[in-house]
Amino acid sequence: MKKYLSILCAAMLCACCLALGACTSGGSSSAAASSASASASASESSSAADPAEQFVGTWKFAAAESQGITMSGDLSALLGTDTSMVFTFEADGTGTASFADESTPLKWEVTGDNAITISGADEAAASSEAAASSEAAASSEAAASSEAAASSEAASSASSEAAASSEAASSEAAEATETELDADSLFATATLEDGALKIVIGEGAEEATLILTKDGTYADAKTIDASAATPITSEDALVGAYTLSGMNMMGISMYGDPEALSAMAGGTDVTVTFEKGGKATFMGSELTFTVGADGAAIVEGDVQVPVKALGDDIVIDMSDFIGMDMVMVFSK
Repeated sequence: MKKYLSILCAAMLCACCLALGACTSGGSSSAAASSASASASASESSSAADPAEQFVGTWKFAAAESQGITMSGDLSALLGTDTSMVFTFEADGTGTASFADESTPLKWEVTGDNAITISGADEAAASSEAAASSEAAASSEAAASSEAAASSEAASSASSEAAASSEAASSEAAEATETELDADSLFATATLEDGALKIVIGEGAEEATLILTKDGTYADAKTIDASAATPITSEDALVGAYTLSGMNMMGISMYGDPEALSAMAGGTDVTVTFEKGGKATFMGSELTFTVGADGAAIVEGDVQVPVKALGDDIVIDMSDFIGMDMVMVFSK
């Protein structure tokens, strides 16, 4: 039983790290495509109010979505480090992205009534500096060529070659700068939905959606609160087959469809079955259970794991069994 729980705990940690780690990833072609699509959409619609105004301000991390699973809560205790994440957008199109104790400058622009793109300001500035430096170098060499040409015919010929070489180098530098901007500067697209800013970062298996709000709470997030569960005192009320639909570990709620949760755990069986007579099968392990006036519990050796009702679902409290706060929710 502990083996499967260890897999789930590790999977949950990996999912949290994936969602947070995505915030440092670079841009992608899909992000650029999304931006283009949003721009096209913006040209087809108009709004009396300035669409940029609704984005200006400070946005705090509230939840994350990845591969069909939603996570919400303070990740700090679970990951053992400060995980505070804040995005700030200024009215002039600049801003900052802060994670823990690190802060990165950014630039942003509206691409639709409810959409923006976010780019790294430092990269854009560096590219601009490189272009300016290249232009200055070309100008300086051209001036030197002119002086040399005024001195002698031979020098003029040599300076012409130098100017041509300088022009070619300048062109290559400009081309490299343009490629760098296209590939690396755009790193996220974001949309505003019902007061929540959803920032899509990454691509494919590493794609994640960071959900930020002004107050750091996400209204659509499900809260798994084991304190609201009630004892089950009848075997008939418990008998049946259930599938994992969510879990809460050290303050982090994670939920999603059974297929996504099973995939997160590497295909592990995420079902629990209770049969009449006290026989239970928990995530592939054959166990027993008891039901009495004090409630129901799954039994493994000398350990009893409480099973309670939470609406139409059941809650299995694994905290004492594994030595950390963890409850699992199973649905019929």
